[in-house]
Amino acid sequence: MEMVGALSDAVSDKGQLMVDAHGAFDLADALQFARFLEGLGNILWFGDPLIPEDHHGYRELTQSTSLRIAMGETECNRYGVRDRLLKQECNMLLPDVCRAGGISETLRIAQLADVFGVSWSSHVSTSTAIHLMAGLHIGAVTPNFFISELPTSFANGPFGNVLLTEPIDFTGGQVKLNAQPGLGIELNHAEIEKLVVN
Repeated sequence: MEMVGALSDAVSDKGQLMVDAHGAFDLADALQFARFLEGLGNILWFGDPLIPEDHHGYRELTQSTSLRIAMGETECNRYGVRDRLLKQECNMLLPDVCRAGGISETLRIAQLADVFGVSWSSHVSTSTAIHLMAGLHIGAVTPNFFISELPTSFANGPFGNVLLTEPIDFTGGQVKLNAQPGLGIELNHAEIEKLVVN
C-alpha cells in the first residue's frame, strides 16, 4: 500500500496507474486493497488480484468495487472467456495472443467481449516484436480495444526492436501500423540466428 500510494502521489493527476497483483491476494485482502485503490483516485485497473481459478472471488470482487477488474492473460480460448463474461467475473479482459490460440481465437475473444460491453487490452509481458504486433493488429480492428502492454525492455532488449529490420516507433505512446503484408514488420534474420541454440 505504501509503494502504490507513493506512486499514485507522484503521478497525481498527470496520468493513471494500472496495478497488477499476479494473483497474490485472497478475496478478503483483494477487497481491502481495492477499497484502498479506489481512494487514490487515479487507478485505471486492478489486474489479476486473485488466482485465475477463483471464479467466485472474481465475481464478488468485480461487483464490489468501482475499479476495473482486469484479468484473462491465462485464458486459452473463447469458451473460458465466455463463462467469465456470463458470470461477470471481470470488466477488463487481458487476453494474450500467444496463449489464447493465436490471432483468430484472440479476435473471437475480443469480439465476444464487445458483445458484453467489456473492453480488452493486449497482454504482451516480456515477449517479442511478433507477439506485440499481433496483439496491436487485433486491437486495430476491434472497437473495444483499450490499450496494449509494452515490455520495458522492448527498445533495448534481445527480443524487441533488435529483431526487426526497421524498429517500431512508439513516439508519444502510440504505434502507427503500416500497410505492409502480415504484421507489417520484417525480421532481422541475422539477429534471430544469435538466439538459436544448436
